Amino acid sequence: MFDSELTLESIKEEPKKSMSIVDVNVKGPLYFARVASAYLKQPDVNGKGNTAAADKSLTLVSSVAGFREDPGLYVYVASKHAILGLMRVLRGTLIQSKPHPIRTNAICPWMTKTRLVAGIEKVWAESGLPSNSPEDVARVIVGMLADGKVNGGTMYIEGGRSWNIEQGLLATRHEWLGAKREIELDRGTELMGGGEHWTANKSSQV
Repeated sequence: MFDSELTLESIKEEPKKSMSIVDVNVKGPLYFARVASAYLKQPDVNGKGNTAAADKSLTLVSSVAGFREDPGLYVYVASKHAILGLMRVLRGTLIQSKPHPIRTNAICPWMTKTRLVAGIEKVWAESGLPSNSPEDVARVIVGMLADGKVNGGTMYIEGGRSWNIEQGLLATRHEWLGAKREIELDRGTELMGGGEHWTANKSSQV
């Protein structure tokens, strides 16, 4: 995507390999969440909406690259940031689904021993740094599914342990944004809504 050898001629060619990452990491979760939002809000077969089985949950898979930079992994990092954006925009809307609210969360695993990192697994182990097994990641996902109170969380997974980093980000927002700007941001967000009325008066203004 950002090859150092790029020229004014070579940029005319579409970076197909890079854009396939977008198809998998961004389009895939978008389509999946769309399908899930329709299926999960359906009434239970037994019609009892207040049973434990009525808890509906969607967990999106991001990465540690979803909240930090990894120099050189341009498209991968951007795509994983996009997943946290998707979770944040869904957590306030899907939770209002009827007859069943849908909780939306995300996970951000760090080094996980899969084929993707086979080339550095040995040196990683020698460094003493923690890593996850796929089973570790699966346990965190199951935990989020089982905890009916978590909505809008982002679980950073490291060495089989996890922390809800979204919780801290939201709790300290007034500190890094400022109290006045936080209030104004919330007011503006409410006024802007989902964008459906942004151009409603455009024809009358022409």
